[in-house]
Amino acid sequence: MKPRSMWRVLLALLVSLCCAGAWAEPLRVLFIGNSYTYYHDMPDLLARLSQGSATPIEARTVTVGGASLEDHLNKGDAQRLLASGRWDWVVLQDHSLRPIDDADGLRRNVRQFGELIRAAGARPMLYVTWARVGSPEKQSVINAAYADAARDIGAKLAPVGQAWGIARRGYTALQLYDTDGSHPSSIGSYLAAYVFHRALLGQAPAAAPPDLSEAQHKALLDISAKAMQQAGVPAQSRLRTPAAAPVH
Repeated sequence: MKPRSMWRVLLALLVSLCCAGAWAEPLRVLFIGNSYTYYHDMPDLLARLSQGSATPIEARTVTVGGASLEDHLNKGDAQRLLASGRWDWVVLQDHSLRPIDDADGLRRNVRQFGELIRAAGARPMLYVTWARVGSPEKQSVINAAYADAARDIGAKLAPVGQAWGIARRGYTALQLYDTDGSHPSSIGSYLAAYVFHRALLGQAPAAAPPDLSEAQHKALLDISAKAMQQAGVPAQSRLRTPAAAPVH
């Protein structure tokens, strides 16, 4: 092959590789929840973290302050958005006290949403939330309620609550809570985003975002990895292939 022809082939290869990276199809994720999802625009933090990965995340939300999954089912906006787009994953987050006060209701509503999610060709993921600052002993109750609901429909867990428990025990310099002792601080929302990055993409964020220090970034990497291991959540190898329906 002549040198000029070789350079043309190499140039075409480089252009195709660059374009493949630039045009990578995003993973489309719909979040259904309340302020635990929308505080500090956590889904947008996740989308920005994913820009360094081979598969960027495109996130949309249906969120209402204080809403439960039952409220969303009654309102109807979540069902309309779910039916109107092609989603790879749909994340469900119930009211923070529902796993404690009404675990049966949580499971019932997760099953209802699970049918809608599967019908839309997407996969369900459950957002395990955290215990409030004054009642850390409730975290195990929350974890169990979401684990039961996930088994009901074959959903994957995003173990954010487990990550908060790990952070509260071993990374006390991180201020996870807002002043109300319930909602997340900015670092708390980032911790949730790091967990979702691992749960959805099977890998850690590539680099620290500009508003986190390297020490904070390293802590969130460590905590999110431990949470995934503690919850027994497998690495995500196939991002878009719908899982088989659970056998009842």
